[in-house]
Amino acid sequence: MEFPEGMRALQRTFSIRNYRLFVIGNMSSNLGLWVQRVAIGWLTWELTNSTGWLGGMAMAESAPTILFGLIAGTVVDRVNYFKMLRITQACQLLYSVTMATLTFAGLMNIWILLTLTMLRGSIVAFNRPSRMTVVYNMVGRELLPSALAMNSTIFNTSRFLGPAIGGLILVAGGAKCTFAVGAVMFVVFT
Repeated sequence: MEFPEGMRALQRTFSIRNYRLFVIGNMSSNLGLWVQRVAIGWLTWELTNSTGWLGGMAMAESAPTILFGLIAGTVVDRVNYFKMLRITQACQLLYSVTMATLTFAGLMNIWILLTLTMLRGSIVAFNRPSRMTVVYNMVGRELLPSALAMNSTIFNTSRFLGPAIGGLILVAGGAKCTFAVGAVMFVVFT
């Protein structure tokens, strides 16, 4: 049985060991991102009981990503993209550990949460173009379409599964446990 060209390209893409490892780490990291987004919303509600704050928190993460996203691609083109990816992943891990620690210690308040969420949005702005550059350099121009299709699949699967996983963790252990699990998910990619 002969596979269609797209499936053969995907098979060749997955024959690259580093790309396979990247896919595992990318899935884990994206799941951690979405798990923690649920926890941020939940914690915002617990701290304020305000729908306005929920919207503000969503904006606090998105605004820096949009603002810095305009220059992040240019910066990534001018620095070592792999080092930038490692730094931003380490920053996301540090962010997750900080969120878990502050929440476990009972020190979290809405202003700290807002500040850290804005910081996270800034980190993500530089993380995303770094990931795409790493993908290109792992698979090359010929296999790039299948690798990007796989990255889209990972992102959208994570966007679907992450909130469900986050909700289950929230019910079982609260926001503090959700942040801790998110930190573990970032370790895989760091």
